[in-house]
Amino acid sequence: MLHRLRQSRTLHTLTIGLKFGVHFKRLWKFVKKNCLYSAYYENFALFKNAISTCLSQTRTTHKAALDTLLTLRFQTFEESQIVRG
Repeated sequence: MLHRLRQSRTLHTLTIGLKFGVHFKRLWKFVKKNCLYSAYYENFALFKNAISTCLSQTRTTHKAALDTLLTLRFQTFEESQIVRG
């Protein structure tokens, strides 16, 4: 029983970590596409400021786009699916 509880807790923690990772990747891709592409920054300070500005606008200017991008809907599988070639 205790072993199953530990497995369940580990799996739950792993799932949360994966969801966070997916959200982080999606957010970074959004920042690159909407705030960094096609722009030249003379120095690192300007580059960093562009990222900070974009992130500070996540709840205002970019809210609608990010609401659809950062959903909590994930496809899960109960059993491993093996594809044989």
